[in-house]
Amino acid sequence: MKIIGIIQARQGSSRLKNKVLLEILGKPMLWHIHNRLSKCELLDEVVISTTDNKSDKPIHNFAESYNIPYYAGSEDDILDRLYHTGKKFGSKDFVKINGDCPLVDISVVSDAISKYLSISPSPDLIVNSLTSTYPEGLQIGVFNFNTLSKLWKKIKDPFWREFIYMYLVEHKNQYSVINIENDKDLSDMRWVVDYPEDLEFVRQIYLNLYEKNNSFGISEILYLLQKNPDIVKINSKYATTISTQEYENLKNFYKSTTK
Repeated sequence: MKIIGIIQARQGSSRLKNKVLLEILGKPMLWHIHNRLSKCELLDEVVISTTDNKSDKPIHNFAESYNIPYYAGSEDDILDRLYHTGKKFGSKDFVKINGDCPLVDISVVSDAISKYLSISPSPDLIVNSLTSTYPEGLQIGVFNFNTLSKLWKKIKDPFWREFIYMYLVEHKNQYSVINIENDKDLSDMRWVVDYPEDLEFVRQIYLNLYEKNNSFGISEILYLLQKNPDIVKINSKYATTISTQEYENLKNFYKSTTK
């Protein structure tokens, strides 16, 4: 069984332009995400999934310069892009990680994959955000590629082709969706990069932890933040709780636009 890590990345961010290639300790953020995921022993390969839009050409150039495998496909049809990424690299199943999550923890990824592999028949999706207990920025999804292939043929609505995870949740009577929760609720913490303050927060984390252990995880970050509360304040104004409420808001918006 081949399980690949797919980093979903685009340049188009209105809040922090070209964020996925902004530097942390002299390396692009995407490099750090790929480097961290590559240390997960349960992943056979880590690739980038981006678009064929000319604005994402810098991502193509980045991947080629660092010899990182990538697929460039549809800008708007995320389902199509993920499907063809998995198909190109011979994926049986895959873990999806967003390209704005440079603090992704390989132990969280490994736990999710181990859970997925322990279940027979394989579930359609394992996530850790159906009920949020992890910091924003540590969300991952383990997808059954066979299920994704069927959805690729079945789903025609552009909304659901963008929000595939939500489609599976909305139709949970037809699909097996399993949520993994953290031992402690850390959902009020913000470890994702959307704003300049988020990037500065992450840079401070790396500055303090990377040299000692370049695979640092949740426990090291929490200890650092406990000892240095000023770091938390850097992006605290953006802290939010995501997933269930976010899903309901998006679903309601979708319904309002299709009446």
